[in-house]
Amino acid sequence: MAEPPRESPTSPTRRSSFHFDRELAKTHPLTFLVAEDNIINRKLLVNMLKKLGYDPETQIYEAYDGADAVAQIQTASQVSPPDGARKKGPVDVILMDLVCIWQLHVLVIRC
Repeated sequence: MAEPPRESPTSPTRRSSFHFDRELAKTHPLTFLVAEDNIINRKLLVNMLKKLGYDPETQIYEAYDGADAVAQIQTASQVSPPDGARKKGPVDVILMDLVCIWQLHVLVIRC
């Protein structure tokens, strides 16, 4: 007896079972640091966080490498932000690729 055809991962019934919780930011108010040297990947992560309800102006920092990530964390921990910068608050979650982690490792060794 033949098996029934398998559903494609992109079939309409499969797609409809997955959804973003667009209210997640309300139930879990967090501040993110997205540290990614590849701009496409960084923007993709930021857009995914935006779909979950996180505001890039107040809840998402972006860093393009490990050194920038350290600078962003230092900025986040300042009591009053530099002129023109909006206070986002301390970083709760860091989303970082391995290249950024290696750059942080090199920065720590130099200190």
